[in-house]
Amino acid sequence: MLLDCTLRDGGYYTNWDFDTQMVKDLISACDLSGVDVIELGYKSPVKGGKYRKCNDRFIWDVLDYRLPVNVKLAFMIDAKDFIKDGGVDFSLIDDCINPFGDSPFEICRLAIKHSEIELSKQIGEYINKKGYRLVINLMGISLLSDSEIKEFGTLNELKPEALYFADSYGNLTPDRTTELVKLFSEFGCEVGVHTHDNLGLAFANCLSAEKEGQLGLMELFLEWVEVSGMSKQNNSSHIISTVRETKRITVNLFKR
Repeated sequence: MLLDCTLRDGGYYTNWDFDTQMVKDLISACDLSGVDVIELGYKSPVKGGKYRKCNDRFIWDVLDYRLPVNVKLAFMIDAKDFIKDGGVDFSLIDDCINPFGDSPFEICRLAIKHSEIELSKQIGEYINKKGYRLVINLMGISLLSDSEIKEFGTLNELKPEALYFADSYGNLTPDRTTELVKLFSEFGCEVGVHTHDNLGLAFANCLSAEKEGQLGLMELFLEWVEVSGMSKQNNSSHIISTVRETKRITVNLFKR
């Protein structure tokens, strides 16, 4: 499964302000290209442009009140934005996130740090109650030991669509990416990966994750691989290369 995060991650350059026609064109291109999910931005109480908020009414206007045919829409929330005085501020979540039935979005991706695991369980459970498909993303993976990473697996009790790891500092290698996919596969759910290209290895790391996902699960689209046109780091894995490679692998699988 491919997720495009051009707007959400690229918003660090533009303060999450984008030309409406450009966004429409991007959604249309993703809808036709084989991308499965497009992450339009954040839902956050933090100040920023319209795609920092992703207000449902605004997004419906951008969509001309018509959902894309193929691609699903996602937003991200950062756990720290909703943790106040050592606890979860549920009223703040309600201010930012409507119930699923009123929203153009289907998927919520919850980004967390290792120190936020316990409180993130409460946030994730609340998002589940609102009706969204939940994906949970562990940031700063390269700073964590394997024993610390295994604590992240306790979030599988929330039955998320996938547990994700982000190469936040862009220093993962294909070998380490393969090790991490194996480790995450032990959690008993789908695995996601967000790569950065600081070392020029984002695409190679995606391919390593995809290969390990196929070997362990024997199902191509059980692997969430995130791609982007631009991001706050030296680009996430490039969408054109990733889509082209995924399509090639898919064709080969169906030829067998």
